Formats: sequence, C-alpha cells, structure tokens
Amino acid sequence: MKRSNTFKIVLKQVGSLLILLGFVVAIPAIIAAIYTEWYSVAGFLLSALIIMGTGLLLFKGFYHVEEPRFNHSLIIAATGWLGIAILGGLPFLIIAFITPVDVMNQFIPNDVTYTFSSLVYFRNPLHCFFESMSAYTTTGLSMAVHEPSVGKGVLFIAISPNGSAVQGL
Repeated sequence: MKRSNTFKIVLKQVGSLLILLGFVVAIPAIIAAIYTEWYSVAGFLLSALIIMGTGLLLFKGFYHVEEPRFNHSLIIAATGWLGIAILGGLPFLIIAFITPVDVMNQFIPNDVTYTFSSLVYFRNPLHCFFESMSAYTTTGLSMAVHEPSVGKGVLFIAISPNGSAVQGL
C-alpha cells in the first residue's frame, strides 16, 4: 500500500459518513413542515442536499481506492467527526440567513421579556459549529440563549437526541 493512498481512503470513508449525515439533517424538515416553518424546511433540505452532494463527490471520487485497514480507523473517526461537526452546522447557518427577521420574531413566546430570536446567533458560523458539535455529541449545550425562540425544527436538531443517530454510524 502506498502512503499517498491513506488520504484517499480517509476521504472516501468520510464521504460515506457525510451521505448518511445528509439523511439525518433532512429529518427535522418533517418537524418544521408540521409546524409550518417553511424557511426551516427549505434550510434543512438545502443543507441535506449540500451535505449529501459533498459526501457523494468524496465517495465516488475515491470509489476505487482500497478498503480501509485498522491503521486508518483513528484518522477516519477524527476526520469524520470534524466533517460531521462542520457540515452539521450548515442547517443552522442557512436557516439563520434565509429566515426574515419578522418571521424569526414570530418564534418568540408572548410571555417573555427578550425581544429577538436566538436564531440570530446562528448567523455566526462558529456558533453553528458549536451547536452542531454539541448536538451530535449529545452534550445538551446550546448557543441559543432562548431556546423556544429558534423554531421547532431547529430546536429538534439542536437539543433533541437526533444527533445520536450519527453516533450509531
């Protein structure tokens, strides 16, 4: 085995993880549709397509590379988790930018004192990365200051055990 194949082997395996992540990211679109959060539905579906497309490019681009060996496992796991955390933050970022502020403000409960939706925080890519990492590692931490103000679909992926589906991969 050539040393240069390691990089290709890792990218192929990370691609397969990203394809699965694309399906996981599409699940909250159902929740968002039930609650008629159409901007969130669009954000989840667009994110799922981008993530699956990236995964397919990596997987198909390195399809004929040999199967991984034991010595590849650690780098595949580390690179896979990093890829999942980075691209898993994409729905938060896309939804935060495509949702108009007046629609965001509709997510704010009536009996509270804060005046803006926590969805605004997800316009920072670093917050999206943190939210994604905490969702997929099921730590329960959130960048949302007021969780109810982000919408049901975003709340589902950020705070529910939805991320644990990726852990089973």
